[in-house]
Amino acid sequence: MSRIQIYYFSGTGNTAFIVNKIAEKLRLSGNEVNLSSCEECKSIDHDFDVLGIAFPIHSSYAPKVFSSFLDKLPNKNATPLFGIVTSGYMAGDVLSFEGKRLERKGYIPFLYRNIIVGNNLHLPILCPLKVTKKQEINKRLIKIDNQIEDIVKKIDNRSKDMRGNDLFGRLFGVLQRSIGKVHEELNFKGFSSDEKCTRCKWCIKSCPTNNIIFKDDKIVFENRCIICMRCYNFCPNKAIQMTNKTKNITKYIRYDGPEGLGIRTMFNKNK
Repeated sequence: MSRIQIYYFSGTGNTAFIVNKIAEKLRLSGNEVNLSSCEECKSIDHDFDVLGIAFPIHSSYAPKVFSSFLDKLPNKNATPLFGIVTSGYMAGDVLSFEGKRLERKGYIPFLYRNIIVGNNLHLPILCPLKVTKKQEINKRLIKIDNQIEDIVKKIDNRSKDMRGNDLFGRLFGVLQRSIGKVHEELNFKGFSSDEKCTRCKWCIKSCPTNNIIFKDDKIVFENRCIICMRCYNFCPNKAIQMTNKTKNITKYIRYDGPEGLGIRTMFNKNK
């Protein structure tokens, strides 16, 4: 039996869905598993045999809120590391790229895998690709279950399975990160609330970077947005927009992934 610590970030629920499945199956095979969202983690655990990290791809980076969290993890001596990234499409070399900071702390990676769940990003200018509809995600779940079974077996056996660091993966990662850098330098401020906003403040409670505030009786977006898409996709009134185009909710469908309800209810509390 191993003591496995998994830290994760999930914007709209894809990663939360996957890591909960993985943790459940690892427990069934006799492991002690501690699963922690970086948003709710009050203290860093130092007592574990294996470390797992999981996050959605953000232009072949980890989300900034999660990469900052990784820097807080303890130094270790040859502790096995596995990484899972969720995406709508390809992931490139993001796990290899982000994993280097943990290798410098003494972790030894043995498994890096991408699981394609669904695309949650469809915005004017930023991304022309459609969000993945619920029906399509449901079709993918059988394949996802098979991938999870394979991943769990390899974690149990410490079998090496390092994906995404081939020539194509590295080239894709470099291209994605160059695009992501442009967005970062622009200090993305593209979201705003429209007349449908009821001032329920769900977006304020749920923002992982505290980027949304209430000022002068309106919702204000500052300059720390990481484009996790949580507020935009899960606003109860679909009142968060990027230009007037996204008011057309037939064209700009809001994403509803496999763990969307869990993410919604997680933040239904006072902050």
